[in-house]
Amino acid sequence: MRCRTERVLTMNKEKPLVSVIVPTRNRVELLRGCLEGISVQDYSLFEVIIIDDGSDEDVITAYETMLEEFGERFKLFRSNLDSRRRMGPSVARNIGISHASGEIIAFCDDDDFWCSADLLSVAVDALGRNDAELYFSDQQILRDGQIVSKTSFKNVKARLTGAQLLNESQVYALTRKQILCFPDYAHLNVTVAQAALLERTLGFWEETRYAEDVDLFVRLCDRANGILFRDKVCSSHNAPQRNAQDSASQGVSQLNRRLLENSVYSHLAAVCRSKEARRYAALSLASSSKLISQQLEQQNQLSQAALFARLALGVRPGLKWGLYTLWLSSKAIFKGG
Repeated sequence: MRCRTERVLTMNKEKPLVSVIVPTRNRVELLRGCLEGISVQDYSLFEVIIIDDGSDEDVITAYETMLEEFGERFKLFRSNLDSRRRMGPSVARNIGISHASGEIIAFCDDDDFWCSADLLSVAVDALGRNDAELYFSDQQILRDGQIVSKTSFKNVKARLTGAQLLNESQVYALTRKQILCFPDYAHLNVTVAQAALLERTLGFWEETRYAEDVDLFVRLCDRANGILFRDKVCSSHNAPQRNAQDSASQGVSQLNRRLLENSVYSHLAAVCRSKEARRYAALSLASSSKLISQQLEQQNQLSQAALFARLALGVRPGLKWGLYTLWLSSKAIFKGG
């Protein structure tokens, strides 16, 4: 592992079946809400690996005090002792995975929370009974405490069939094509995977600090033998507040976020093996490039806008966008861009 890791709490004597990875940085009360949602699970054979990415010393003290309330299954690791810098979510989560004892890995971000006490029990049962490697449940998305979306899988759910229903817990067996239904994707908070699958996919792509959840989602689906989906909201995702300084993703400008997304989609196009995963990557790359082009055009950066317009057109040809690309390219040439 590339960073020194300091262990804070002791291991549970009984080896857990499930390891829950929770990255955190300077979020005491938010982390408490996250851990409370995990602690009330009706499945008990789990551990929680909390990876701290450079919190201030007073926050570490508060974390240690808090974790005494939750018990020895909840373990804190300091993977970054420099509060001035972040390692980033990909590196932090990979360090968490390296400390995991479970055969099954689940995730929950420190500013989100599980809202269903049977998230783990249903996932473990479904994975075991159906010899599957990957499991998702649905989630709702909140902003400022208000629901802004009741599902993260609108397109996936529209394609479910009764023949795919496995049990009374609303668990379905999906094809790779169904789950990779652009633009739907699974946030980490509803992702449960066999550790062996994560090992085969090499975990998180550490070269990105943004859209790492989309990258992992597509690569897991690309390689998984058996994919399950539970049609029930089991987690609440708090969308980062705009301009929030404590969010790694919001500390980047809108244009730079789009550019980072493009690097992720290019990565997926390069490494994925299945046609379904590559198609998802291509659609994502085209959509993101269109947004970049339009933003640059609004900023009167015409030659740059035309470049991304041509990229989007090459990835996903279309008459309307082709005409826009031609107009934009001509405008850029005319103005000497």
